[in-house]
Amino acid sequence: MKPFLKRCAWVVAALQLVLGAPGCLSQGTGSEPPPGNALFSRLIRARLRAFSRGDSAAYRALVGSDLVHTDDHGTRRTFRQVLAHVATNRAPDDTASSVRYDLSNVAVQLADPGNLAFVEATVNEGVLFGTRRVGGRWQETNVFAKRGARWCLILHAETPLAGRGAAAAPGDSAQLKDFAGRYAWWPGYEERITQRGGTLYEQDADTSPPWPFVQRSPDVFSPKNDSSTLMVFGRDATGRVTHYNLCAPGWPVIRGQKVR
Repeated sequence: MKPFLKRCAWVVAALQLVLGAPGCLSQGTGSEPPPGNALFSRLIRARLRAFSRGDSAAYRALVGSDLVHTDDHGTRRTFRQVLAHVATNRAPDDTASSVRYDLSNVAVQLADPGNLAFVEATVNEGVLFGTRRVGGRWQETNVFAKRGARWCLILHAETPLAGRGAAAAPGDSAQLKDFAGRYAWWPGYEERITQRGGTLYEQDADTSPPWPFVQRSPDVFSPKNDSSTLMVFGRDATGRVTHYNLCAPGWPVIRGQKVR
């Protein structure tokens, strides 16, 4: 059994109880082709496009009335709440048309038998700003139920993924010295930032091994192999480094005040 199905298997019995509930709107009388990656990829893209246009009618046609939707902020919405939220996302046509969704790592597992589908996918969103396309990435976990000839989304959850921004070239060693020092998080706890050549290192104690940080922009760094965590340095009016803000997924923003 695939790992993600093992994680979801406990909901099968409960979901079986709702298979007869009112489903998504019918868009024809023909039977769907055998379910697979292509079919569910198409349904996911259609849902995302409906959201980008603020088209709650198109969105409603793709989901069941028993939908439970949890977004990447952990906000849980029911069917009616989701449709109301979609309607607030109405954007100008040129903005909505500039959004592109690319899917990867699509995995489908059928259950009950063939009436439920567990579908995972990585979504890459790209929005055109001028001549450059930027956006975010997240992992979707979806449960679809077969209602007649249609597959309706009835359970959805998102997990944000770290961006893939390219690291800056190694910084100038003379400039990186500005960041070196000790930073107090609160009374009694300090972290140490050191510099070796074109790389900064962080230590949570003098005896712990130093961990390299990658420079993302002149005053922004992240731990090696963890682009989702950012250390953003701040300066005073004279340009002197005075503190940093450490931003990590799921953590509060931590301020380290430079003390020496």
